[in-house]
Amino acid sequence: MSEHVAVLNVGGILLVTVPANLDETAVIPLQEDLSARILETAAHGDVIDITAVEVIDTFVGRRLSVIASVANLLGARPLLVAMRPAVALTLAHLGVELDDVAKPAISTPAWQRSGPAARQGLRGGDLRMAAHTRSVHP
Repeated sequence: MSEHVAVLNVGGILLVTVPANLDETAVIPLQEDLSARILETAAHGDVIDITAVEVIDTFVGRRLSVIASVANLLGARPLLVAMRPAVALTLAHLGVELDDVAKPAISTPAWQRSGPAARQGLRGGDLRMAAHTRSVHP
């Protein structure tokens, strides 16, 4: 894969949308680009969106862990978002540790975040992102 992954700066937080076909030829340049952008922008956080990733292998999984660790060491708290259950299961089976990745803390049960409850505004729940101190109340 020769696709370049864009790293956008929004208010001191870097946003990265990982393509579905992320492989070993793209994950290392992603790590290098993100690290360079953290230093250039003095970012205090980075959001890594893996919505499109349906399948992940050992190398890419471990490299995502390294990317998060490097970002954390450089002062940009990483937040990994939109992980599919199959990807999470694969990473767990492979033993990939994501200790340096902030995880969204959601106080509303999953059944309330979808269907009619979600359309009515998630009554009684809130969403807090560990990488950010501000809460969002629907």
